[in-house]
Amino acid sequence: MKRQRLSSMENLDRISSLHESIRRHVLSFLPMEDAIRTSVLSKNWRDVCSYLPNLEFNEGVYRQNKRGREGLDEFKDIIDQMLLVHDDSNIKRFMLRFYKAQTPISTQHLNAWISFVVRHNVQELTLNLDHWPIEQLPSCLFTCSTLTTLELNSLRLRLPTTIQFPLLKSLVLDKIGFVDDNSTNKLFSSSSCPVLEDLIILCCYQSIETTHTVSFSKLKLLKFFENDFFFNVGIDLNLKTNLFISYLHKFAYKGKEPPKLSCETLSSMTQAKFTLTLPPTDSNDTCENSASKILMGMRNVVTLSLKGFYIEFLTRDQDVSTSLVTSSDSLKTLKLHMHATKNQLQVVTFLLRSYRNVQSLSIYFSQEDYTSLNMLNMEEYWQSEVLSTRDNLSHLKTVEIDLFQGSDIELQLVRYLLVSASTLERIRIDLQFYTGDAEEQRRLSAKLQTFTRISPDASIYVSGFERFVGH
Repeated sequence: MKRQRLSSMENLDRISSLHESIRRHVLSFLPMEDAIRTSVLSKNWRDVCSYLPNLEFNEGVYRQNKRGREGLDEFKDIIDQMLLVHDDSNIKRFMLRFYKAQTPISTQHLNAWISFVVRHNVQELTLNLDHWPIEQLPSCLFTCSTLTTLELNSLRLRLPTTIQFPLLKSLVLDKIGFVDDNSTNKLFSSSSCPVLEDLIILCCYQSIETTHTVSFSKLKLLKFFENDFFFNVGIDLNLKTNLFISYLHKFAYKGKEPPKLSCETLSSMTQAKFTLTLPPTDSNDTCENSASKILMGMRNVVTLSLKGFYIEFLTRDQDVSTSLVTSSDSLKTLKLHMHATKNQLQVVTFLLRSYRNVQSLSIYFSQEDYTSLNMLNMEEYWQSEVLSTRDNLSHLKTVEIDLFQGSDIELQLVRYLLVSASTLERIRIDLQFYTGDAEEQRRLSAKLQTFTRISPDASIYVSGFERFVGH
């Protein structure tokens, strides 16, 4: 035991003898609470709080055992004290999270903290104010020359007239209400953020109905999710945008209608995910074509996900059977959400004929009521094609089908894949939410086993039922 204590003391001496710059570098990898604990190691670590590079304040943690104003004031005092003792060294990361405290902090108090970290060359800044009534953040924040990452969450935002982030590479805007539109376009342009690579806009809204242009020359990743709340209350205050991005590689979108994307933006995508949250209506006349035009424009996409009601939008496009013929040969992974209707089945077969180089296919059958989706008889304006015709899906290797219920449409899809994919290796069918009993599951599995397959190596694995159906 004595020998162990001596060894620990020797290690401590070695750590304490490190140069101050090295000790500070070590602290940059520790959470703030752990870094503060090092102050008890020796006298060389006693003033550790004066040069912590990462300052992370989470009100929820401090309020777990506190109530009312006392807990909030104590939390504010902790922040004040930590900033007061900080020396002239740089602050790498500053994170501040509040969660519906009974007494909100003042704009003046918050802006003093932000101005302090800006003066200390902050690189990564996160603010989550949980919809507190603070609209005007300090103008120095929007001209911070050292910021590389900025995340703003849950606040109304009035932007200053001057916005300049010369080093900003990642911008996250989550549940932000833009009070006016005078400066919003400046925020979404290369002139303000010349090296921005990642942009995430989640559930943002605006006070004035206008359309903003998002245009960045270096952007690689864009995630844009509309606010579902507005769908339920019958108003549309979602942030409206036109996207003009020349070199976008990854794109994820969630909204009630297909987004407006430039040809340059579409052609540059290699990974794309579209989720349409509402079925098309009579007011969507111009949107159906947008759904198919998006697919036509993605010439270099490798991974593609079409979720929600995207397939249903395609069923309303009279020209989808011809427009998809020119789709990309680069696509390797295709993920689809679909309803078990004849119209959607026909669209899926058109997609597979267009994307002939797909190697991995995932199908998720929605279990929502889809009776309203059968209003159109596609045979009225489409050249009907027989599903039993064997297509040449020569690259398709694996298929995953989730929420399989064994309907006629679902069985037709499995048959089509088995007789069209000449190099198919495996189909996994998930019966986890199958409504039938064990005996019906066994009959369904036996029926799947009898289906003709063109690939000699094709196997069907039924999960949820946990039975392997062989060659």
